[in-house]
Order: sequence, then C-alpha cells, then structure tokens
Amino acid sequence: MPAVRELMGRVGPAVADAAKGADLLLTSVTSTHFGYHVAEAMGIPSAGLYVAPVEPTGDFPPLLADLRSFGRWGNRAMGRLAATQVQAGYFKHINTLRRDMGLRPTTVRETLRRQREQQFPVLHGYSERLAPRPADWRPGLELTGFWWPHRDPDWQPSRELQAFLDGGPPPVFVGFGSVTAARGSIAVEALRNAGVRGVLSGFEAEGDDMFTIGDTPFDWLFPRMAALVHHAGAGTTALGLRAGVPVVAVPGIADQFYWANRLAALGLTPDVMRQKQLDVDRLAKAIRRAIDDPSYRARTQEIGAAIAAEDSAQPVLDLVRELRP
Repeated sequence: MPAVRELMGRVGPAVADAAKGADLLLTSVTSTHFGYHVAEAMGIPSAGLYVAPVEPTGDFPPLLADLRSFGRWGNRAMGRLAATQVQAGYFKHINTLRRDMGLRPTTVRETLRRQREQQFPVLHGYSERLAPRPADWRPGLELTGFWWPHRDPDWQPSRELQAFLDGGPPPVFVGFGSVTAARGSIAVEALRNAGVRGVLSGFEAEGDDMFTIGDTPFDWLFPRMAALVHHAGAGTTALGLRAGVPVVAVPGIADQFYWANRLAALGLTPDVMRQKQLDVDRLAKAIRRAIDDPSYRARTQEIGAAIAAEDSAQPVLDLVRELRP
C-alpha cells in the first residue's frame, strides 16, 4: 500500500507536466481523477476518453469486482458508492495538486456534482453492439465504437512465428494478461487435451505444438487463429470480435468480468470461467465447443463486421473541434 500511495502522489504532477502548453486535455478513466483539476487550474477544457462504462447505472453493478446485480436501485446506489470511494482514495493527492496549482481545496462530492452540472463529456471507446448505452446515463456520456490500435506498417512476423503458423492447422491463442505460471500450465494441458496447437502470450511451454509470441499485433494474429482463450480485457475482446474468431472468456479482474458476461449474453462464447477457478477439463471442452460449433464463429463474424464498420474516430474529432477554444 505505501508504494501505491506513493505512485498516486506522482500521477497528478505527471499529468500537469504533460499538459503544459495544451489547449485541451483528454484523459483516461484513471487520469481523469487528476486531469479534471489540472484542466481547471490551467483554464482549458477537458474530456474523458474511457474504454469501460464506469458511470453509475441501474443496468448493472459497478465494474470494480465481479458483483451480482442488486436490481436497478441497488446497482445505481452501489455504483455511486464505488465512484465516491475510488475518488476518495485520490483526494489527499488531488488537493495537494490543487494547492500547488493555485486552487482551493475541494471534496469528492463537490467534484462529482460539478461534473454532473457541467455535463462533463466522456466518450466511451466501445460499441453499443456489445454493450448498449445505459438509458439512465446523463447527457454527455456517449459511446463511439471501439478505438483500434495503430500497427506499424513495416511490422513483419518473425520467421519462427510464420513457420509455426504454416506448419499445421490454425492454433488457439491463449493470453490472460498478467498470468501466473500455474494458470499457464493449466491452459497448455487443456490445449493438448483438446487436440490443438497453441500460441501463447505471457508464458512459455515446452514442445513443438506450442509457440510463445513476443510483441505481436493482435489484429494481425487473431484472424489466423482457430479460437481465442483470453482474459476479456476491453482491447483484446474488441480485436477478437473484429477478427471474427470464437473466444473462451477467462476473466481475472475489474472490467474483464463485465466484458466476459457481455460475450456470454450475446452467445459469443461457450463458457466464462474465472481465472482463479481455471480447470483443465472444463477449459478443454470449451475450446472444442468454440471450434466445433459453427454458431460461435458465425455470431462473432456478424458482430465483428458491424463493429469494424463503425466510425469510432469521428466522434472524438467532433468533440475536439467543439471544445477547443
């Protein structure tokens, strides 16, 4: 915890330093906690660019944990409590930053109230095809479609990776984000029980049937896979859908549970299993279902084509033109 508090104390000054000379400040879901106040001190407009729906809503409970629904009233109350608690953890450092930038101290409640009254704009970089916009959100909270990472046009796969892909049937990708060796070994055993080759991200395994990748663009890799087994992070989920490849969702933390549950609700995954409860037999069966049942690929290709056609960059450009002085 002391290390976390020390890190939080460095975020605000880093945001302020990065914003020097700017006439508009766009912030992520975490840097907004400081960026909103930095923009106030600098007298410039700001907006949020988020990749997860963290604003309180009655549609679902807060994303910080894998919580069951508490009903519409309960979900919204829990969401407000979670938003207050998250900001409260930052506020000692926020008020230090405000003091250093010539602003009076403030409170979590006042900040959230001002953001509501100002209709502080937040664009969410995901598609309504995967997660519809909650009807009870205030104006200023909008969806744009997924934002796609840039790929270096000169990037090429290594000869070893290309040879592995060419040397047999399409493999199954496995990546859990921050994976432990134990979960990696479970995944490898499940791949072999399912009778498939594996492309592994974040861990290694012995054998000619497994290949561990380094820094490899997922938008290039995923279309070459028979199926994907991943943690259901927002970006990985989006790229998997756009590739039209069926997925087995294995969430571990935070919003990963939300995206995994959305995949399940739309019939895009045969199973959702928590990383802490990963089981060789269950994972092997899910992999086989994802490959053998053509409905998963068909549904994924349908939604993938729809989200690929969305012009997700234009709403961001429109907001920049609207806010810039």
